Amino acid sequence: MRWCAHILNLIVKDGLAEVKESVVAIRNVVKYVRSSGTWFQSFQLRVLTGK
Repeated sequence: MRWCAHILNLIVKDGLAEVKESVVAIRNVVKYVRSSGTWFQSFQLRVLTGK
């Protein structure tokens, strides 16, 4: 059973390595949008209207 957990851990680590750049980019965008009040309001408006 222990080796199953180890193999699963290796698979998850490999998968996270594949999407690391995308996750970092999304985090940076969220930080940027939240840092500016007008950007955040514009973002909320676009989410609500779907445009």
